[in-house]
Amino acid sequence: MSKHTPGQWYFEEKKEPRYCSITGKQLYVSHDIRLYSGDGFLAAINSDRDGLANAALIAAAPELLEKVKLFYEYAGRICPSRVGELEALISKAEGR
Repeated sequence: MSKHTPGQWYFEEKKEPRYCSITGKQLYVSHDIRLYSGDGFLAAINSDRDGLANAALIAAAPELLEKVKLFYEYAGRICPSRVGELEALISKAEGR
């Protein structure tokens, strides 16, 4: 896997409808939540029930990974029993 797009990532909710559907007696209007980096557009996420929470978590991912790596540098001295877990998290985030 190649390197991820560097942070800062951020998101914004587009207010214009992307699509509408009628389910039973409900009208569902979806808006895109757009995810960006300093380099531009990254992804669109549906504004369903969990969309904003998912977008916030995804946007925070580069900073979270950076902080986990920083903590990993000191983990061996602070809590060596957790070093393996941190290594696994970093590998997972980096697609290794």
